[in-house]
Amino acid sequence: VCTLARQLEALSPRRAWWPEQPATLWLDAYGLNSQEGPVARWAEQVLKRLEHLGWSASAVWGCSAYGAALLAEDMPPGTWRCVPLTHERARLAPLPLSCLRLGRRADEGLSRFGLRHLRDLKRVPRNALQARYGLNLKRKMALLAGELPHWTFDQTEEPLCSSAEFEPPLVRVDALLFDLKARLAQALKMLAEQGRACARIVLTLRE
Repeated sequence: VCTLARQLEALSPRRAWWPEQPATLWLDAYGLNSQEGPVARWAEQVLKRLEHLGWSASAVWGCSAYGAALLAEDMPPGTWRCVPLTHERARLAPLPLSCLRLGRRADEGLSRFGLRHLRDLKRVPRNALQARYGLNLKRKMALLAGELPHWTFDQTEEPLCSSAEFEPPLVRVDALLFDLKARLAQALKMLAEQGRACARIVLTLRE
C-alpha cells in the first residue's frame, strides 16, 4: 500500500491507509473545489491512474472516512460517487455486517439474532452489542459514528529552505562551516517541532 500511495503522489498531497481496511487508500483532495464536478474529474483521473498501474478501484467522497471506504468497496470497479454526509446513513444501511470485518464467529452470532445488515444494529441497544462482541465492534461503531481510523500517512513534504549572505572576502572554510553548523542545528530543531526529520541536505554556493 505504501508503494501504491507513492505512485499517486502527483494526484494528492497526502495519502493514508489503515491496516484493518487493507483494500482502501484515502487520498486528500486539498485545494480542489468542493463542488462535485471538479472532484469527480479528479476522482476519474485517480481511477485511470490506478487502472494504468494494474488496479481496479472505485471512489467515494463527501461523507465520513470510514463510511466512504465501506461504500467504495460495495461499488463496481471504475465508478465514483459523491455521498453527502446527510445521505450517508441511508447508503450504509443495506450493507452486510460482514463489511465491518468482525470475524466469522461474530457474523454468525449476529446472524442468529437476525442481524445481517448495518441497519439491523439499530434494533439492539449499543451497550448490549458491545458487551457481547467486545472492543472490535465498539471501535467499528465509533468509526460509523464519524471517528477517524488510526491512519498511517504518506505525504509530500515541503522542503525547508534557508539562505545567507557572507561579507567578502571569505577565505576561511572553518568560518563558513561554523555558520552552517548553527543554521543546520536551528533547522533540525524546527523540523523536530513539526514531527519531521531531515533526509537530504542540498548546499549551493554562489559568488
